[in-house]
Formats: sequence, C-alpha cells, structure tokens
Amino acid sequence: IYEDNAEYCVDLNGEGTVVKWYKNRGSSAGHQELDHRVKTLDDWRAARGRLDIHPRRLRPAPRAIGDCFSVMAATDHYWMSFRMFGLEELCCRLIETPDEMREIYSDYTDFLLGMFDLALVRGPAFDAIWFFADMAYHSGPLFSIPTFRDVVAPGFHRVKTWCREHGKWFWLH
Repeated sequence: IYEDNAEYCVDLNGEGTVVKWYKNRGSSAGHQELDHRVKTLDDWRAARGRLDIHPRRLRPAPRAIGDCFSVMAATDHYWMSFRMFGLEELCCRLIETPDEMREIYSDYTDFLLGMFDLALVRGPAFDAIWFFADMAYHSGPLFSIPTFRDVVAPGFHRVKTWCREHGKWFWLH
C-alpha cells in the first residue's frame, strides 16, 4: 500500500497496475489507474515468461447456463492489453507500433490456446469460450476497423479456429 486515508487507498492490483481505490464510490467509478507495469516491448518480453501453462491457472468451474451448457470465460488478448497498458496507451500503441502489438497478441493467444488444450485434458469441461472485451463505446469503436482487422482480429480468428476444431462455441461480447 502506497497511501491509505479516509477517501482512498493507493496500491498494486494483481496485474501490477498502481491503482487509486476510492472507498465511497461504486465499482465502475471506484478506482483510477495511475501507472502500468508494462510500458515497452522489452517489458512485455520480460513479463510474458510468467504466462506458464499450468493447472493452477484453470478456474474450478466454468459458468453454467442452465443444466447442460457451460462457458469458459477467459481474458482475451485485447482485454489483457487494455488492462496492461490502459486505454490511452493501448490506442496509441495500436496505431504507432502495430508490429509490437501483433507480437504481444500472438504471444498471449499462444498462452490462451495452451490453457484451453490443458482444460480439455484436465477439466473443467466446457462447451464455449466467452470473451468479454469492450472495444467500442456509445458513439462507435475505440479504434479503426482496419486496425481491428490488421492487429486485433487475428488472435480472435485463431481462437475461433481452435473452437471449431474442438467442437466448442466461440462468443465475443
């Protein structure tokens, strides 16, 4: 904890982001991200080594829909980068360093696919993969459609292909 008073607490979250948590506000307005751990491609290359494919990372049970359908809710490559860089930095990186973002997205998608393969063997059983990445707001997307197609979409396509090959549904919110 960096700072703690009656109004807020400043601390690191689980992703290494310095966050100011307001004590008397609702959840969506209850925090402000002050600093992010990953700032460069070298920072990412150092951090990606912690993305080990291991059973301890598997959630104990997917979300059940009714009695017969279960969904594995996972953090996709886009949402991971949103959390890792923050919105403003991410949008700049998508435009200014698309090759770096492709590398980051490819690395993280490799990790996800490895985790999905592990879940097939070790459980828990699931029928669908659900990504909940918000890439737009009321007035439109947060970045251009060509940027989405060129930089962001390939990771989603790889997961969609994996789902088809393994008889799973793929949902993107």
